[in-house]
Amino acid sequence: MITSSQNWVPSKFEIFDDRIEITSAGSLPEGLSKDDFFEGVPFQ
Repeated sequence: MITSSQNWVPSKFEIFDDRIEITSAGSLPEGLSKDDFFEGVPFQ
């Protein structure tokens, strides 16, 4: 049996002169749309 902790992949943060890129293998929380995420709508 494989538990979720064995499948955990850390986020990757890359810092450049003109931007920060964050790569995550996860998904958005249930109830938060992609549009809301990019518009900066707070999620609770």
